[in-house]
Amino acid sequence: MKGDPVKISITSFRIYFPVVIAVLAVVGLTYNAQVQSTETVDLYVPENGLNWLAFNDGMDKALEENKPIIVDVFADWCQPCKMMDKEIYANEKIIEYLNKNFIAIKVDGESENKIKFDEKEYSEREWSMNMSVMAYPTTMFFEPGGKQITRLEGALLDVPLFLDILEYVKLNPSYESITKAVDFDTWRKSKGEQN
Repeated sequence: MKGDPVKISITSFRIYFPVVIAVLAVVGLTYNAQVQSTETVDLYVPENGLNWLAFNDGMDKALEENKPIIVDVFADWCQPCKMMDKEIYANEKIIEYLNKNFIAIKVDGESENKIKFDEKEYSEREWSMNMSVMAYPTTMFFEPGGKQITRLEGALLDVPLFLDILEYVKLNPSYESITKAVDFDTWRKSKGEQN
């Protein structure tokens, strides 16, 4: 009797092992197909009217149109990133301002998607690390040629303040001009006094 449970286990193992392997293979292939399909996305669908582009498409378009670039570095699990998408990037005034004056790019800071920057190939994760992204979301601004102008770390959920930041960067669309400009707080205060 003591041998029967072992014999049944071995028999069960022989019967079920191929089934388990087949199920795992199907699950693995399905998961791999889903991962591969997300890795080849070149354009983020503008669900709310904001024309998000993938990295290389956006960099090319910025040069073509001579516009500054806004890069939203996010992570799928990041709740503040989702709040920015819902409260800032879905706002009609921000959508209109960005679509008119900027090239908008999304970068998943944990993705292995390959991108090219400064004549080198990186994954989006490697690029984010190379750019010293320490928090999600990080909002980065670049000149059309790819030189960084400035950045914001963390979620900013104040629509009028975000619009003012966009206007300030548009008025100072290079690293050189923004470093020589009146600081943002002084500019914003004088702007408020003029209105």
